[in-house]
Order: sequence, then structure tokens, then C-alpha cells
Amino acid sequence: MSSGRHHRSRSRSPYRRDDASSRSPRERQGRRDGGAGYGQDDRGGRRDDRGFGGGRDDRGYGGGGGRDDRGGGRGGGRDGGGRGGGGRGGGRGGSMIPSGPPPIPVQSKLLAPQVDTLFPCRPAFGRAGTPLVVWTNHYQVDMAPGQGDVYHYVVNFCAHGATPTQEVHSKDLCITVLNLLIDALKNDLPGSTIISDGRGSIYSPSQFGFDNRMYVVNEAFPNGRSKDWDVYVKAAQPLAISMSEVELFFTGFVNRTPYDAIMALDIALRATATSRFTTFGRNFYTPANKQYLGEGAELWYGYHQALRPTQTEFTLNIDMAATAFAAPRWTGAIPTSTVVRRDV
Repeated sequence: MSSGRHHRSRSRSPYRRDDASSRSPRERQGRRDGGAGYGQDDRGGRRDDRGFGGGRDDRGYGGGGGRDDRGGGRGGGRDGGGRGGGGRGGGRGGSMIPSGPPPIPVQSKLLAPQVDTLFPCRPAFGRAGTPLVVWTNHYQVDMAPGQGDVYHYVVNFCAHGATPTQEVHSKDLCITVLNLLIDALKNDLPGSTIISDGRGSIYSPSQFGFDNRMYVVNEAFPNGRSKDWDVYVKAAQPLAISMSEVELFFTGFVNRTPYDAIMALDIALRATATSRFTTFGRNFYTPANKQYLGEGAELWYGYHQALRPTQTEFTLNIDMAATAFAAPRWTGAIPTSTVVRRDV
């Protein structure tokens, strides 16, 4: 057996031409497709088709098809020897076979708290220690069940005969005109309860018989003079404030805070104090026991009052308050307390 490789002649001899023309269509098709049965023994299929049918020097490149069919094994080896008994696999198109067990599913687990939470003990279960009484400035407010609606009206006033505008008046003037309006309304609506916030709103548990009306009130001065005011009363939007929403709020049936109802109740609780004290926000002050601070300022004492909703009920918050007011001045004379002595 010769050890050298067989070289194919590239000359175009008539014998090759005759030999190619003498092949049957089946043989020519086998040569193009790289089949092992009809291909040559030394190189098999065509290079473009990579069929490698047959073997180069019997190397066993057999069984392969076209370019995409790269199957076929290397079995057989050179001259029938063993260059490897197995094949190169089943080609590109096959599915991948798992080579190991399936992954273990991840189990989520809650982490333990880093800090232990200490909750206060329930009341009335303690036995150790000394009992203490704690006084607070919150007082319980009980609201009678089945309360009806409260009606809200907006008030605007101007000088008699003038065109009403959105002019902002002083606090003292607003309180004076609103008190005169309430007296006039009570004459028209006997037995009705009417309160004001001291600015531009009035509230009543009974609905008025009108939505828009003008009243003329007369303001009398200590010097004997007077002034007329045109007061316009108009129904607010919304007109009715439901007090039943407060009960639903405390029982947990509604998830919104009824601020309009709370404000109306807060104004009602402050109505009497507003007429007796000097008001500033939610605070009430009186000139009794005032102290002079110097430089034309005085310290007035009073108290703070506010209606606060809690989880289950209302509480009235009462606290002490103090603020500075301008001391009254005298025209034509300088108070001796404001004179500063200087050495010349």
C-alpha cells in the first residue's frame, strides 16, 4: 500500500470529459449532494456543500449532507484505525440536553427584626409601682347623637349706598357690624340661634327663608353720631353642614376628616368668649393684670382654646397665653415712662 496521497489531475483530458458525460443523473446528483454512495472515494461531496461524503484517504468523513447538515461522525479513522470512535454530535439544529439536575427554587423568608419593639402595657393591668395622677389641659367634649345640619351664610358689607366690594375691614369693625346683623336677623327669625366667626361668616342650626338678602344696620358712636351699613347675606356653597359626618368619622365609617363641621363647632364654642375678650386667632386676651413692658408696649394675659378631634371623641384644648399690645397714647403729652434719661 502506498503511503503517499493520491493527487487528482487537473488536466482536462477527453477521458475525464467522457467520464463526466457518461455518468447518470443519479450519479451526478450524488456528487453534488455529497452522498457517500455515489461520491468519489478520495474526497466525497463538493466543497461548497461541505458534504464530505466518502472519506479523504478513507478517513471516515462519511454520512454528511449539505452545509447545514454537519452531522456525521469522525469514526473510522485513517485506514480503518481509530482516530476516535464517536461522532461530532447531532448537528446545529438539535435542542440542548440538560447536563445537570434542575435548579432548586429560591425560598423567600422574612428577616428577623434587628431591634425588639417595646409596647406599653395595657392600662388597668399594672400592680407594681406608685399610682400617679396625670392632669392634662384637654377636656372631653360629648356631642349629643342625632344632631341635625348647621347652615352656613357668607356676609359682606359696605357703607350705605356704596357699591359692595371685597374690601377687607378691620377686625373690630367686622365684629361690630356682624353683631348688629345678628340682632336684625333675630328680629326677623324669632327663636333662632345665630353665631358669627367675627370675620365674614354666620352659622345657624335653622335655615333662613332666603338665599340672598340685604340688611341696613346702624352703628352708633359714643359721641352721638351714627353710620349706616349695607350688609349682604348670601347662602354659602355648600349651605348645609352635616353633623352626622362627625359621628361617622369617630366610628370609622368615613375616611375623611369633616373639617367644615369641626370648624363650625369650634366657632360655636368660641362665640361667647369672642364677645367678652380681645381675640387674636384662637387666643383670648384681657387687659386685667396687664404689665407695662416699656417703649410703649404692654403684656396682656389670656388663654388659648381649640376644639381637637381625637380617635373616638372631641377634646377641648385649654392653655395659657400672653402677648404684647401697644399701650394707649395721649395726644399733647409724653408719658414719663417713655422718657429716656441721658447725661449730656
